[in-house]
Amino acid sequence: MEGTFSMKYYFTLEESPYQSGYNTINIDEDKIHIGPTSGSRNVFMARLMNLSWANFLRLCRDNYGAKLVGKKSIYVVPYFPKDKDGGRLLCKELNKRMDFIFKNI
Repeated sequence: MEGTFSMKYYFTLEESPYQSGYNTINIDEDKIHIGPTSGSRNVFMARLMNLSWANFLRLCRDNYGAKLVGKKSIYVVPYFPKDKDGGRLLCKELNKRMDFIFKNI
């Protein structure tokens, strides 16, 4: 084995205060300095996956089992069931991509 790979956690699952039994993905702003933005910081996750926000939401729903909430609000939010692994797996993929960026740029 060539060295040790130690991935940081830039994205974590947090219990949703709005949807009982669900988690949301949180961005650790102490590790990722996005700065001020005029939109949602959640769109950053879509860009990291090289997707539009709409396609990222479809990915969350179709591949990771998310429930999409907020059709009549500014931003729809993916909620991941606590009893499923989808949110954890997506966080792992997002962390892997962010780690790659920081280690190679």
